[in-house]
Amino acid sequence: MNENEIKNALVQIGNDLRLAERLMFSGKADEAMHIITKTGELIEQVKAAEPQNAQIKSNETKYLKLKGDIEKRLQKPLTAGGAPAPIAVAAAAKPQQLPYDARKPMQDMQNCLRIADRNLQELINAPVDQKESLMKRIDENIKGAKDYLASAENESARKGVSTHPDFDEGAKKIAEIEARCATAKSGALSDINAASDKSAQVDADIAALKAEYERLRDIFDLASIPHYNDLEPMNKILSAIEGFEKNEKTNLKKRLDEFSSKYGSMRDEIDNNAKSGGYSGNDRPSYPFEALTDGLKKIVEVRKLAAEDVVKRLNEMMQRLPEMHDFAREGMYDTLKEWIGMASQFDSGNSAVLSAKETMDRAIAEDRKKLEAKIDAKEWPGNSKGGEADAALSFFRNDKGWGARPKGNGPEDQPRVPLGVSVHGSWSVQATDILGKPIQYGLPAFVAVQLEREQPLKRTRVYDVTLRTKEGPNAESKPPFESITVGNSFYIRPDKIK
Repeated sequence: MNENEIKNALVQIGNDLRLAERLMFSGKADEAMHIITKTGELIEQVKAAEPQNAQIKSNETKYLKLKGDIEKRLQKPLTAGGAPAPIAVAAAAKPQQLPYDARKPMQDMQNCLRIADRNLQELINAPVDQKESLMKRIDENIKGAKDYLASAENESARKGVSTHPDFDEGAKKIAEIEARCATAKSGALSDINAASDKSAQVDADIAALKAEYERLRDIFDLASIPHYNDLEPMNKILSAIEGFEKNEKTNLKKRLDEFSSKYGSMRDEIDNNAKSGGYSGNDRPSYPFEALTDGLKKIVEVRKLAAEDVVKRLNEMMQRLPEMHDFAREGMYDTLKEWIGMASQFDSGNSAVLSAKETMDRAIAEDRKKLEAKIDAKEWPGNSKGGEADAALSFFRNDKGWGARPKGNGPEDQPRVPLGVSVHGSWSVQATDILGKPIQYGLPAFVAVQLEREQPLKRTRVYDVTLRTKEGPNAESKPPFESITVGNSFYIRPDKIK
């Protein structure tokens, strides 16, 4: 026996002595006798391997005392090996003694079988991840027992002893433990395969959830408030949210519910359940569940956040309304309505949105009322007649920025059709050369123009302009006009232009 085998044997002897003592005191002296028999054999093996071992001497003392107690209770003595003494009815033939060199291998065989037996008992309830190593140790010890038996038989044959009852008993014990091993290994392999299947399922469940997160990640990333000056980014967010809610939300919640029913819904709970189920990945098992749950929460929360952020920008625009030029007010009214509409699409029942809409409607109504009164109060000084007025009207009708402006989709992309011109001052020098000689002249005038989209509102624009001649050394203070500069502007009622 090597050092490790001796150590294991001493532990086994101590356990057996305690067990035999408990059985004896429980009235099970027969069972105690069976245990103590094997204990005596193991004590002899350790003594043969290490005669001076202090612990084996102590165990032997306990063994002898316990043996005596058991004999008294059974009222029959045990043999020196621990077995009950047979009743002598006739002289029995003694088996030939094992040669000395065969005894050590036989002791080693017994120790291997004892260890294999213990490992078999451990295998039944061992965790799945320990079963393979236990089966390996069992196989190694069974093989060791066979090798030691073969060695003992060889040593015995060399001494002229070819057969012996101990060899037959050893072979029988090896066969018995091999049969038990086959049954135990079958169950262990079944457990290992079941655990492997479970592990594969756990890995598949987590991988599927991770793939789902990667598929929806771009949508979740959109569910936040960007920097924006117009509604295009917010339209993009709204479109993504609506698409998610229509096509993804129900299925995602179902998948998360199914996952949580198997693994739980809290980080530690998911991680522990996944790992106990054989999860083999390197990432935290709960990561995709948490990421999807957070993404779903962001989608829900961003509606409220986006609606209130749009309302905040809307309120800032309404504060600037009194400062705006009259020509931009109708466009601003439309813009405000567009923004409150966007806020309502995000969260129609939001109290901030409902309050902002009431405030906006009231502000637009009040601002429009003031604007209409202001327009009504404006007066036209009268249309001018003559060559200068005709030349001015001709300029405005044909200029590509005024009467000949191309019609487009924007609110300002419309021709400005001139209705009248009113000259309100004298000619003036607009530019001179380096010697101070005039090279361009200008004539101040009001021009009234009509935009098609403002016609239903009964509004005409009036611009205070300076009509300018062509610039050159021969400039004169008379038409034709080549350019203008623009000063103030305002609305007036079209029926006042005459």
